[in-house]
Amino acid sequence: AGGIALFWSADCNVQIMKIATWYVDILIQGSDPSKDWRFTGVYANSNDQERDRQWTELLKLNEVRRLPWLLMGDFNSILSNSEKLGGLEKGDWSFRSFKKFITSGRLHDLGLIQS
Repeated sequence: AGGIALFWSADCNVQIMKIATWYVDILIQGSDPSKDWRFTGVYANSNDQERDRQWTELLKLNEVRRLPWLLMGDFNSILSNSEKLGGLEKGDWSFRSFKKFITSGRLHDLGLIQS
């Protein structure tokens, strides 16, 4: 089981755009509309075909309203073997779909810092 929880302070102007079983999409509004941005929290499916469908849906979200976008969560996918701990190495083919998603969406991986 998985889920997404979002919390924000009362002084933030947040508008929920869409809630789905695997993502929540919100608009964060500033006092100046030019400072508006969107946040989408994701808990992607572990099934390859379903996950590909989900990524297509996410890319369509960004086409509707072009704003600065922070897309974050558990994508159930990695970009390279260096992002995993233990287990067998995956073949390069297994990273293609996620890489295509990131490239198609003109997204940038901010990485992860473990402490």
